[in-house]
Amino acid sequence: MPRTPETLRQHLPVFIIVAILIAVMTFPTIVYVFNTEVFWLPTGKHSDTWMKFWDAWYGWRVLAGEADIRHTDLMFSPRAFP
Repeated sequence: MPRTPETLRQHLPVFIIVAILIAVMTFPTIVYVFNTEVFWLPTGKHSDTWMKFWDAWYGWRVLAGEADIRHTDLMFSPRAFP
């Protein structure tokens, strides 16, 4: 039975090729991942962008059983601040 380091060394070209393919296939995104100078959250002047954060928050509440998926009294939250 081969040992783990020997097996990894044997498959090293595959790991390198896969890493290069991932970088090429996600090229526009990979530039933003390593650019730490820019906070690139696409908010702009659209208030609907914050709705997706609320959807994610409320979705976790639904999955946790703390909220109903068909009814909420928080329909107009969050509100965009000027």
